[in-house]
Amino acid sequence: MLTFSTLLGVVAGVVQVFGYWTYNRKVQEGLIKEPNGTSWGLWGIGSLLAVFFLRDLTHDWVKEVLPALCSASAFILFAAYAKKKMLKRPDRLDYFTIALDTAVVLYWFVSGEAGWSNLLLAIDTGVTFIPMVRDVWSDPSSEQPKPWKTWTIAYGIWTAAILLRLETPWELFYPVSCFTLHGVVWYLSSKTTAKS
Repeated sequence: MLTFSTLLGVVAGVVQVFGYWTYNRKVQEGLIKEPNGTSWGLWGIGSLLAVFFLRDLTHDWVKEVLPALCSASAFILFAAYAKKKMLKRPDRLDYFTIALDTAVVLYWFVSGEAGWSNLLLAIDTGVTFIPMVRDVWSDPSSEQPKPWKTWTIAYGIWTAAILLRLETPWELFYPVSCFTLHGVVWYLSSKTTAKS
């Protein structure tokens, strides 16, 4: 049965994919010159982990739509940009975020605890945003605001869908952190970037 919350979950995923399409268009237009490869790769992994953590927590496919589409989109763009040698090379901070991602995955495999793993993933996502925020803070024109605005909206819709179907507070950590972090990049990139 189609419910309002189901519709919101699916719309959130569609809006998320539209954000990736918009981002890729900005890259193809030359408005984004060097995507942060570490962030893109880790977001693909993180979104895939979110699918598994949410499945363990709730067994509700509606809550898995956005992270599944996000993971697929991030991996597709990461691979395309890597093939064209467009990605920014990792630095020490990037390697630290890779290590932290690995630790979250290991914790989940060892403990099997989806709630705490989801909380750690939300914290880890904040850390994986550090390279992106650092780059946009120092050069707001390194990113375009439109895709980040689109993703912020997608995460807001997704959070609303989850709230309407809420089974446990554990499932809110990741979507709320993603909404906030995407909003930060949207704000920073719109500070001195030309209209997109």
